[in-house]
Amino acid sequence: MGYGKLIVDFACETLKEMGYKEVYVYTDQASEFYKKLGFEYQGMVDKNDTGQAELYKKAI
Repeated sequence: MGYGKLIVDFACETLKEMGYKEVYVYTDQASEFYKKLGFEYQGMVDKNDTGQAELYKKAI
C-alpha cells in the first residue's frame, strides 16, 4: 500500500525543513526497503539492546 514510504518521505521532508541535510537509520529487518528509498549502506552498528544492525544514510 505504500504507507511505509509515505512515512519515511514525510519524515525526510520535515527534517529537511528543519535544516537537516542527512538522515540515518539502522535496521536488522528492512534493508531492502531503505535501499529502495535511496538510503546507502554505511556499515554495521551495535543496537541499543543486543546484536548488530545495518546503518543507512540518505542526503535530503
